[in-house]
Amino acid sequence: MNPVIRKTIIFTCLALSAIILFDVVKAPDAILRFFAAGHIPGTTVYLNAELMLAFWMVLAGVITGRVTVRLALAVVRFNDKHIRRQNA
Repeated sequence: MNPVIRKTIIFTCLALSAIILFDVVKAPDAILRFFAAGHIPGTTVYLNAELMLAFWMVLAGVITGRVTVRLALAVVRFNDKHIRRQNA
């Protein structure tokens, strides 16, 4: 059997097993309740609105920063590969 096909089959089976396991332990519901309402899974503790807003702002800042840095690096790499000729 082709090694690429074998790795693809193994990865697909592992991913599907993980999805089934997360569904059985109701992980999607717990994650959704945490992100939407600040409910910490396994407890009766809810985070207040200000803390959740701060959490979302930090998360948005991290994501925006990562995207910006990746774009800047892509531009720098592109410019390094394609050096423009200057008219003398």
